[in-house]
Amino acid sequence: MHHRTAIARLIPVALALLASVGAAPAPAGPMTFHVDVNTAPPGVPAGTKGSLEFQFASSPSLPPGNSIISGFATDGSVVGPLTIFSGSAAGALVPGPLTISESGGSIADVAQDFDYGKHFSFDVTLSQPGAFSLWLWSDRAGNGSTFLTLPDFADSLGNGPALVLTVDDRGGVTIEGSAGVTATLIPEPSSLALCALAAAGLLGGRWWRGRRPAG
Repeated sequence: MHHRTAIARLIPVALALLASVGAAPAPAGPMTFHVDVNTAPPGVPAGTKGSLEFQFASSPSLPPGNSIISGFATDGSVVGPLTIFSGSAAGALVPGPLTISESGGSIADVAQDFDYGKHFSFDVTLSQPGAFSLWLWSDRAGNGSTFLTLPDFADSLGNGPALVLTVDDRGGVTIEGSAGVTATLIPEPSSLALCALAAAGLLGGRWWRGRRPAG
């Protein structure tokens, strides 16, 4: 199956995931996720020559945005230059970062030829609410059937993304991944600081209670 069919499918997928958002949105800031993909059998035979496809579509309520992919690590091999299907791209998957951007009313959609190993991982930052998806193709430049597919988004041939990350206009996060594919929201430094302050407050309260003389 050709990648152009995949593009046509993502748009309604993204819109459906974002359709629950009401009027008067309060846009969320950038969000970063750590993505981990285990392709060991029965997922993908090591050495398979295929490609990874990355897509991003902003919420319909917002202007064009982008996704930044960084920290890509694998026991497989990235092969050749990036293929841009729509939107634009800057940088490279390796050593990174790679920024894929919407432009001219088109979603960001790129593919990277890839020789599969048993595992790969990366961080992805969504600049604003929208939907990011990862496709694992069995052929070069985003062609052929996918290996790990989300049943919710599969077509009649069983092809679909392996991961869909969605951030709605209120900052709500939905993560859907096939078997072997996980994604975790990385807390912002400010959130980590708040957690540290809260923990310090609890410890301080316990210390103070321990120091008070019995009444």
